[in-house]
Amino acid sequence: MKGIWGIYLLSWLILLLLGYFLGCLNGSVMVSHFVIRDDVRQHGSGNAGLTNFYRTYGAKYALGVILFDMGKTVVACLLGGAMFNHLFGDWALGVLLGGLGCELGHMFPVFFGFKGGKGILSGGTLVWLLNWRVAAVAWALFLLLWLVPNLLISVTVDKF
Repeated sequence: MKGIWGIYLLSWLILLLLGYFLGCLNGSVMVSHFVIRDDVRQHGSGNAGLTNFYRTYGAKYALGVILFDMGKTVVACLLGGAMFNHLFGDWALGVLLGGLGCELGHMFPVFFGFKGGKGILSGGTLVWLLNWRVAAVAWALFLLLWLVPNLLISVTVDKF
């Protein structure tokens, strides 16, 4: 019995670390460095997040960041799901652990001084992979909470 628990816990650790190091690859930093040949952290708010990237470089390049950040989460989740499905017959736990590691790496990347993104996009992708119905509700609420204050501000400013 001890041997099985040891393998189980070691698998958890390996999967979390694999997801973490995938998550450490920040899409904004990677696209700004390798495509634009600049560092997004030297502009605007100094944050390596999608908002600062979009404000600095525009929508054309921001799509690359979105695809990169969603892609790394999908890869971490699929690797985790495949690993845990093969070893223990538990796809969902593997997806969760791979995605959790990726989320932690995205928010606290060791390569960038533990200063990463807020994890909205990678976290939303993880939820989508776990349960699309819950994700649809979560994304709808996110959009509502993002749009309503912006609409209220524009209506208020237009009145005066």
